[in-house]
Amino acid sequence: SLPLSELDANFTFVSDSTNLSFLQSGTGAVSRTVQAKERDIVSVLDFGANTTPGTTDMASVINAAITAVSTAGGGVLIFPPGNYLHNTAITLKNNVTIFGYGATLTWGGGAASQIATSSSATLDNAGMLGFKIVAGASATTVLELRSLYKCVFRDLEITSDNTSKLVIDLTVNTSGGTNPVATRNAVLNVFD
Repeated sequence: SLPLSELDANFTFVSDSTNLSFLQSGTGAVSRTVQAKERDIVSVLDFGANTTPGTTDMASVINAAITAVSTAGGGVLIFPPGNYLHNTAITLKNNVTIFGYGATLTWGGGAASQIATSSSATLDNAGMLGFKIVAGASATTVLELRSLYKCVFRDLEITSDNTSKLVIDLTVNTSGGTNPVATRNAVLNVFD
């Protein structure tokens, strides 16, 4: 039997996710730490988002989560089911797909775009899947998407309190000569 002091030391070691290993089943699988495996799944809840309807502006934590996934090289950002209020634009970034089956993005801001891309860059290998988007009466544009390349927007339900403000704006950004129209091929994008 182990003395209690050794048991506590061993338990601390084991409870640290950087010291536990995970091995996927299947030939050729390699062992990784539990911490590395858990980082495969990124959720807006990891950044402090909450889904209590209409209580707190979630734009800054949503944008922080999108930036973190983009900075790490890209991937999928999960929005668990719930209602995410945002009063400023959500900015989509390269190589990030936001996945929100059961999630609602509710606009609470003023006259501005609700979901947008950078005004001076392209949006490559990105998208939105499975969201309900509720545009408030004052949103000027629901989706403002510039210079898309290999992007997917699927299963989006868009509603608005103001039918004259239900706008999806798809444009090509050619500012500064860094993004010529020839590099943006609408055929490579999916909207359904």
